[in-house]
Amino acid sequence: MVNILYANVLFLSLLGLTKGFKMGLFCVKKMKTKLDLYIADRVKEKRIAKGLSLEAFGYAVNLSQSFVAHCENFRLDKKYNINHIHTFARFFECSLYEFLPKYPIE
Repeated sequence: MVNILYANVLFLSLLGLTKGFKMGLFCVKKMKTKLDLYIADRVKEKRIAKGLSLEAFGYAVNLSQSFVAHCENFRLDKKYNINHIHTFARFFECSLYEFLPKYPIE
């Protein structure tokens, strides 16, 4: 069984399709939820409204520019957590609720 799995991973790697594989074992890639995307969009809107680049915003909230960029990119799996949102609310001097939808997202 392991040999078959290894052969499949090897074949997929030759095709360049190993994004969900790690060291020969299958790993499911986490996808962003609609809520994750909503929050990232609100943060991006506020960042742009304040005229901040990814680098300047990341520096101000003690995050790397690449992490902020990955959170804003819907194709990548990085996402903000509640501690990030709290930091953003303090930075933008607003309520935590400004980053959350008024009603549940379906």
